[in-house]
Amino acid sequence: MLRHGELISTPGTIDKVPALDFCYIVPSDDFATATFQPTLDPSPLTVATYDVYAWWTAHSNRATNAHFTIVHANGTSVRDDINQQENGGQWVLLGQYDFNAGSSGYVELSNDGSD
Repeated sequence: MLRHGELISTPGTIDKVPALDFCYIVPSDDFATATFQPTLDPSPLTVATYDVYAWWTAHSNRATNAHFTIVHANGTSVRDDINQQENGGQWVLLGQYDFNAGSSGYVELSNDGSD
């Protein structure tokens, strides 16, 4: 995961930017999000293509339809077909997107519509 545009540390280490180590439980009628918004270097291009990945620990209490919204240079894309009960402990490609330099693009994970 990136935090402020920098690669975060592996859990339990401090070799890079400190990671956020948190979890929360929200009632099923409450809406919650986690947003990852890097600041992308403007040089040498104002728009560049990036592979967008997510990482999680798989467990039977995770969503089978995690809801990711990717806001990028060409609009907004939604991935609500990500099964977080599978593929844990590895980078999972959400897609390849063009992003403008700066911090206008982001990836948001929400519980909206997720089981």
